[in-house]
Amino acid sequence: MSGNTSDHPSFRAPRGNQAFELNFECANRSDVELAFRRVVDHGGAPIASPAETGWGHFTVFFADPEGNIHSLFAVLPR
Repeated sequence: MSGNTSDHPSFRAPRGNQAFELNFECANRSDVELAFRRVVDHGGAPIASPAETGWGHFTVFFADPEGNIHSLFAVLPR
């Protein structure tokens, strides 16, 4: 990615524990909660309960089996 981001410094820095993050958009709050239950039922580890964020999303965080943290979110209506 360095070549695609004007050699951004973050691509030159040594990597820490978090290798990557995926964010999955859902249609609404109910879909976030349903998807979260499915993820946990299939081995995901809950990190933070579903909550409204200051940036206008309903979001929940979970970790995959390798410990990478990901999120499920729905954009809240304005």
